[in-house]
Amino acid sequence: MSSFREKVVFTIRDSTLSGTMQLFKEPLLHFPLIGAAYDTSSVKTGDMSVTLPMGETYRIRTGTQYKLNQQLSLGFAYELVWMGTLNVNQTRGPLAGTVAGEYKDAAIHALQVALQYQF
Repeated sequence: MSSFREKVVFTIRDSTLSGTMQLFKEPLLHFPLIGAAYDTSSVKTGDMSVTLPMGETYRIRTGTQYKLNQQLSLGFAYELVWMGTLNVNQTRGPLAGTVAGEYKDAAIHALQVALQYQF
């Protein structure tokens, strides 16, 4: 069984991404595809709004791809985006008042299923 391994690390401004991939030619299963990333907050803590609370994020992802035949592949992936506790203190004027609070352990769990056809 022949295999190929690739490790990638990118740093773009205030973001750092890292990942590794192991590909096997036989069987037609590509596993694991794993990665991690860190992004600093694009919004200052004092400017965070209730409609779009954003802070620094930590991302961990994994996935696999299975080649059904020479042209068709089926892939599955999972990503956890963890943002920690986000504090919000937003004043919307004299009529709306102030909204203050926190989102504790804010996280996003994303699942992906992909079907890829190569012409």
